[in-house]
Amino acid sequence: MSAEVSLPTFEDRAAMWETLDFPEHSWAHPCVDEYVNALRPRYANGSVLFHSFRIPEHPIFEWYLTRQLHDSNFFEKFWSTPTPSRFFQSANPALNYYASHGEQSIFGHESPFLLAGSLAWIHFSGGAYSRSQGLGVLSKHLGDAAANELLEDDFEDTLCFKSYAPWSDFFLDVAWDYTIIVISKKRRLIHCMLATDTD
Repeated sequence: MSAEVSLPTFEDRAAMWETLDFPEHSWAHPCVDEYVNALRPRYANGSVLFHSFRIPEHPIFEWYLTRQLHDSNFFEKFWSTPTPSRFFQSANPALNYYASHGEQSIFGHESPFLLAGSLAWIHFSGGAYSRSQGLGVLSKHLGDAAANELLEDDFEDTLCFKSYAPWSDFFLDVAWDYTIIVISKKRRLIHCMLATDTD
């Protein structure tokens, strides 16, 4: 099948998701580590996850990656592929409802130019019992550094998505549910951060 010419069919997508996997990507990310470690105590009654994965070579997935990722069922299927499912074990059931009802807005596009601000705001706003007074500069520093490490100065070939929805059983569905997904098409990497808290 030619990824440049042919429109994938439903059968093409189904066959792709039967075999596709996204291997874990281990890399040194001290700024992301610092950010996540600073966020966890602010989500004291919840949890924060961060994991990275490699994008495999696959002509059908490539077709969607260069066009409209939502149409590939990525946001429904990615979490239950073999390797990601080890890290996001409860990520499938609730998402199936949203995906089957066409709720693409659950994962909205985020400009890579705004990623640092989103990370800073998540840290600054904190969880249920966090105090934010006096943390503005620290939150901005942590968000800027983590975003720079994730983007690696690539603003043209990086896709970012953000969600505030409790799309998975991981989330506590109160008021502090966040998902950030950063996809580097050039480096063929997917970075995922999930955070949730409750009062």
